[in-house]
Amino acid sequence: MVPIHAPPFINNEQLRGLRFAVEAKWLVCREVCIPEHANLELFLHSGAIKENSATAKLFADAEKLLPIAMPQGWKAEAESRKEHFLLTIAANRQLTKAVFFPLEPGQIDNPAPQTLQPTTHGAKITLKKSDLLLKPISVLRGVLVIPGGPAYRIEAPVRQPIQ
Repeated sequence: MVPIHAPPFINNEQLRGLRFAVEAKWLVCREVCIPEHANLELFLHSGAIKENSATAKLFADAEKLLPIAMPQGWKAEAESRKEHFLLTIAANRQLTKAVFFPLEPGQIDNPAPQTLQPTTHGAKITLKKSDLLLKPISVLRGVLVIPGGPAYRIEAPVRQPIQ
């Protein structure tokens, strides 16, 4: 979801007949992440901008599913190993289930199993590196999904192995 703001010089009467267009790209993930895309268009007709309770609820429910920033005091970092990244999440509680979804392609092998090891204050997740990863990365960006809880945006600095 992205906010759309009309310029201040446009009033509601002028909003009739406005066309919004966007090229959307996303990943559909379960065991494998499949990239998808669509060109979407919205044309506002007369009266379309009035508050609609069904539409408002739809947007409110969708907004609850968006990834949020990690809670205050949580920390994420990753260690680059030969064939894996070890993602460490320091949280205020033990994490027994979580799945990491990368935001950048070609860093991890999406269909490979992720091994989660709970720690006293968080978890360590082993992520298999992608065969497409040709050079070291400095940050592992993604979304950490905790079943039954929110999804968190993760930006984990990556420590490279000492040679």
